[in-house]
Amino acid sequence: MLLCCGIMIPVWFFTRRLSDEEDWRYAPAGPEARGRKMSQRTRIRLLVALPVFITAAIWVFTGVMADSILRSAPSLAYNSKVDFEDDQWAAGCSSYKSVNSYRFRSGSTLELRYGSFTGAKTLWRLYAGEEEEREVILRYQAEVEKGQADLVLVHPDGTVTRLSEQSSPYTFTAGAGETRLRLIGNKGKLALELTVQDQNGRWVD
Repeated sequence: MLLCCGIMIPVWFFTRRLSDEEDWRYAPAGPEARGRKMSQRTRIRLLVALPVFITAAIWVFTGVMADSILRSAPSLAYNSKVDFEDDQWAAGCSSYKSVNSYRFRSGSTLELRYGSFTGAKTLWRLYAGEEEEREVILRYQAEVEKGQADLVLVHPDGTVTRLSEQSSPYTFTAGAGETRLRLIGNKGKLALELTVQDQNGRWVD
């Protein structure tokens, strides 16, 4: 609406001096008939106003529909009690809920942003065979504005390493079995950039 006013006010101002005279016309037969001819000022105002108001109506309608779709979309189920400091919870929690999420991945780098994140989700995993050890390098930068959030490594034996307690880059050796890199949170508002230098692991969408 502010945009409409910003366009229409100058149009009204600069067209106020244009002619608004009436036009006289005569009927083919019979008495004289008087009619009003659309003035130059009116034509200019209509020419500008109609596209502006049509665009504004489309914009409002699109915003309302988008908001309706977002509100009606089912949120991801979350049925786990939060125990952020418990390593067993960090390794075993299988659900999460989030608000205002953003995710972008390019090659080995992942960018994440959440307005709020509660629960846990696996971002990356690696399977290693028996008697096979792999050295993996993690580079990460996390900013937690509100609440709690962290990256955790869940090793094949079930032990958990919290990356907030380590420094980046962090190098570890993945043993036989599954190693998981997880994001955990308790109403955490965060921005995260993560790079994993290993060709054998897999990102989890």
